[in-house]
Amino acid sequence: PVIDEHANTAQPTDPPRRSILPLRWAINVGYAILLVVMAVMPHINSVAVSLVPDWLAHASAYGIQAGLLFWALSPILGGVGALVAGILGAGLFGAATEALQILQPERTVELRDVIANVVGAIVVGLSIALVTRSGSRRSR
Repeated sequence: PVIDEHANTAQPTDPPRRSILPLRWAINVGYAILLVVMAVMPHINSVAVSLVPDWLAHASAYGIQAGLLFWALSPILGGVGALVAGILGAGLFGAATEALQILQPERTVELRDVIANVVGAIVVGLSIALVTRSGSRRSR
């Protein structure tokens, strides 16, 4: 019998195997839980926290979430759908986690933080769009 050594090799353009989709969602859920915990826990006064401006920490956190959502949703929704869902999902989740701070007397709900969350999600989303678009042009 002839053995085709290339039969089961994944190409860079192949969609991800279904077996890694649960891993993508587990990472997303774990990160979302981390964001909720960080939103409702009392403020931590430490050197590490004071080194990064609050707005940058918010923008980074929800930008990462937008990227993770895109990563998890792209095999299901395709590039554009996953991009829109990632930006909207991270932005709405950022607003919700900020609203949860009302449950913690030591924390305050701040519109500036919600804006930073949404801006971070948009910046990462647009960055993903630029990178994937330029990558698809190069592959032509």
